[in-house]
Amino acid sequence: MAEENVTTGGMTGAEGATGTGNQEGQGNSNAEPKTYSEQEFNSEVDRRVTEAIKTAQGKWQTEYEEKLKKEKDEAARLAKLSADERAKAEFEKEKELFNTERSTYQRDKLVRTRGRFCCLRIGR
Repeated sequence: MAEENVTTGGMTGAEGATGTGNQEGQGNSNAEPKTYSEQEFNSEVDRRVTEAIKTAQGKWQTEYEEKLKKEKDEAARLAKLSADERAKAEFEKEKELFNTERSTYQRDKLVRTRGRFCCLRIGR
């Protein structure tokens, strides 16, 4: 299999592919452009993608564990309450969720309304 050489203009691996490396006029402007074979380039891109996936997966795992712990704590707290107290706590939780959703809806509606008025003023 013939290998192509990939020149990244002073950028390395995935930086050259995404344009996130040093731009001209920034940092080290005397750097020679590094040339990668197709295999080296693909290997570097794979390494960086794998690293990014591991980082994101760790973040998701941490968030999941925090949410799970919070839910377990809430369930334990509710288990200790009497039936009336539990019903009241669940009602308050649902009320809070409803108010949050209502606020979001009203904010979105306001944005849409302002957008329409803006278009009407421009159309005059």
